[in-house]
Amino acid sequence: MSFVAAFRHGVGGWVHECARLQPGEFARHSDFIASRLVTAFAPLALAPIYLALRGAPELWEGVIFISAALPLISVFVISRTGNFIAAQALSCAGLIIGACVIAFGLGGISAAALVWLVLVPVEAVFAVSAPLVVGASVAALAALAGISVATAYGFIPRAVEASVMINAFFVAPAIIHIGAMAISALRQLELRRNREFVGAAHFSTLASAMGDVVMRHDRSGAVLSVCKESEKVFGLPPREFMGRGLFERILVQDRPAFLNAVAEAAGGAETVRCELRLRTGSTASSRGNFDEPVFVWIELRTRRIAHRGSATEEGDGACVMAVLRDVSRAKAHEQELEAARLEAVRANAWKDRFIANVSHELRTPLNAIIGFSEILGNEELMPADPARRKEYADIVHSSGEHLLCVVNSILDISKIEAGRFDIVTEPFEIKPLIDDCCDMMSLKAE
Repeated sequence: MSFVAAFRHGVGGWVHECARLQPGEFARHSDFIASRLVTAFAPLALAPIYLALRGAPELWEGVIFISAALPLISVFVISRTGNFIAAQALSCAGLIIGACVIAFGLGGISAAALVWLVLVPVEAVFAVSAPLVVGASVAALAALAGISVATAYGFIPRAVEASVMINAFFVAPAIIHIGAMAISALRQLELRRNREFVGAAHFSTLASAMGDVVMRHDRSGAVLSVCKESEKVFGLPPREFMGRGLFERILVQDRPAFLNAVAEAAGGAETVRCELRLRTGSTASSRGNFDEPVFVWIELRTRRIAHRGSATEEGDGACVMAVLRDVSRAKAHEQELEAARLEAVRANAWKDRFIANVSHELRTPLNAIIGFSEILGNEELMPADPARRKEYADIVHSSGEHLLCVVNSILDISKIEAGRFDIVTEPFEIKPLIDDCCDMMSLKAE
């Protein structure tokens, strides 16, 4: 294991447990600890060279070397509490104190003091906290003003020797500190890019596995990005949907539903679902060169993209995520089921009408048979005229034949449904049919 890897591994053990669960926060805390350790031990490493060239240090020089250990306090705070902003504030305070001591020792505002003061707001930026940046900048300006006023009124004694070598020795730790912060910033940027790349790869893999098309929209419904699955699902490249492309391909009647889904999703926290018809291509018409558009049914699910700040925090205006799924087959199956249901309803209505008609047809000859049979079977009601009795018997006979004909017709219906019925046309006389009807109905009429 190299020295750098061993150093990073050792620093990782000092990270507070609250930052261990998230890789980004763990790297941020460990980089802070590592850079402050380097800043604290850099003056100690340069001390022998400084003493060899300078000689015995003065009191203020000893204070500067002691103040170089102030970053260790911020390391202790972040390691114990996990409070990154508090540790960053202590680190900024240590820089201001060091700049003031250097200004006092070198007799006022010098290059070394200015470097450390300018470094204060830069240091605060890494906390990603606007109040801390403002506070650190105000504190650095106040320290600069205090040093200027103290120098002007003689509160800071003029240094006898303020050589370039002394300034260089005090600027060197600042350069080392800036380099450590720059390396930390680059590492954080690399980690963020890697997370974005991995996230995009996972997103693409998930979209491919789902077989759906995922898009991002702004509040007006314009498409900002489309996954590559659009060509596989709809046969259209992503560029066809960008901007207003998706809106232009939605059937005119369905466009209000699309805009309403985007607006509801952007203004709420629920998933909004709707079904639309989307034009995916065209087919040549057999009546000429005109191309008829081809529409497919899609299921659109929209949901607001969560941000820590405003809806446009990412800078691209995206606020709604949409998932498009081709449901043409399901819609066709649903329409088939609906058609079958309507057909069943119609068949049931025809069945009711058929039963009603059959009941009427069966009741009419049965009434004639029962009525005339009772007359012929009762000596008191039976007419004495033989011709009259024969007429009644003929009516019973013809009613029975009619009843048998109705039953045969019902049986013929089953043959028709089975496709086994042979239709044969025959001539018949209509007068005997009308007479039979009158005879069957006469008794009930009387």
